[in-house]
Amino acid sequence: MALDVRLLARTICAKAWSNFERAIVDQHLPVPAASCAPISSAFVVGSFGTSMDADRLAEILKQAAAAVNKADLPPELHAPAFEKAVDLLGDLSGQGLDSGADQKDRETSRRERNDQDPDLSNGISLEAIATKTEASIEDVEEAYGLDSGELKIIIPGSKLAKTDAGGSRQLAILVVAGRAATGLDPEWTASEEIREVCRDFGVFDSANFSSTIKALSDEFRFTGTKQGLKVRMTRKGWEAARDLIAEIAGGAS
Repeated sequence: MALDVRLLARTICAKAWSNFERAIVDQHLPVPAASCAPISSAFVVGSFGTSMDADRLAEILKQAAAAVNKADLPPELHAPAFEKAVDLLGDLSGQGLDSGADQKDRETSRRERNDQDPDLSNGISLEAIATKTEASIEDVEEAYGLDSGELKIIIPGSKLAKTDAGGSRQLAILVVAGRAATGLDPEWTASEEIREVCRDFGVFDSANFSSTIKALSDEFRFTGTKQGLKVRMTRKGWEAARDLIAEIAGGAS
């Protein structure tokens, strides 16, 4: 996928974009056309003065481009998909392009983009979870994330209770709270949604799953039975979600 220097700069960070514009005006740097060959990391790092290692930056850009190509998206989605891929890969690398205030600005910009761009978030807002649970957005982002417009529980498995039953109950609260707050499940959440997340985290106990969830009688109201079981939050459930989110964030490394 051929990339424009301006597009690449916009995906990296606002600071890099500002530096790039200033370099064009003040130093008359050559700007490849939109149909140019893929851009070298040396040009990006040299022009923008970013702190990321050139080899690591090159690897992130290659992985992001490969992911977009593999997804076989319509052309109009290439730019937002590439931006999101660079963001995610940069976070996973453990080495951002900036630090301190610049890093916070970049994270704020990413949150706003997720909230405002339906192609990326499907209208799901983590701010809605923060508002409903009365938790801070920073704490919410330790527990929840957005992946291709889907709400995900992103806590490390090590943050869960030591038993399968305890971990399943914690995940149940997070799943139901998140889906209710964002409007995915305005009334009832199917127990299958909880079951799927418990499987992903390796705490699903098929023989005891129903009784484990029903033990949350203070936090949930129930309807249906067995595979058709559905739940919704109570006032105490929202309080439990707030406390659990804070506990997860408080123990984050």
